[in-house]
Amino acid sequence: MLKAGGPLVISLREIHQRTTSKNTRTVVGEIIRDLEGGLGFSDVMESHTRSFSMIFRVSVRAGERSTGLPDVLKLQAVCMRWVRELRRTTIQVLVYPGVLMLAILFLILVLVTFMLRRLMKPYPGGAEDLLAQTRQVMALCDFMSSNWIGLLVVLAGAGAVAACALALRRPGGCLSVVCCCGCRASDICCR
Repeated sequence: MLKAGGPLVISLREIHQRTTSKNTRTVVGEIIRDLEGGLGFSDVMESHTRSFSMIFRVSVRAGERSTGLPDVLKLQAVCMRWVRELRRTTIQVLVYPGVLMLAILFLILVLVTFMLRRLMKPYPGGAEDLLAQTRQVMALCDFMSSNWIGLLVVLAGAGAVAACALALRRPGGCLSVVCCCGCRASDICCR
């Protein structure tokens, strides 16, 4: 809209009407109010440092001064799309190894808790004839055998926490990478 010559406030009103995020709606509403109050766009952004990074604010200030604001905002939008796609791809890439790691940990838990004890029963000399490391593993088996339900709950809780951490989107929770246009992913509000 800006490239076509439309006023910034009209573009922001359109964003305000279309957004579904309560936080974004609040920030955009405050920006519209401040712009209608006579402040410059970069000045308005300075009052919303949690929503707009320093690089974004400085870029907008430079765009205002050089009358290239539409180009600056377009470049920032391209960067934001790139970062969002990079984040999505990174999460997808990390999900499979994470699931495999949880499955391997579960199998190790089963092996140490139930199977190892059964494999050592037929050993003729008893526990005294075993190496110190083997006796330590057997002690770990005894502990895990008596506490396997609690350990399973802890493992499931760790998986749930990991899933929630991936699902949460909050400011400052983004990847810290630099994209092709020079902004960092952590510079973008991830609501």
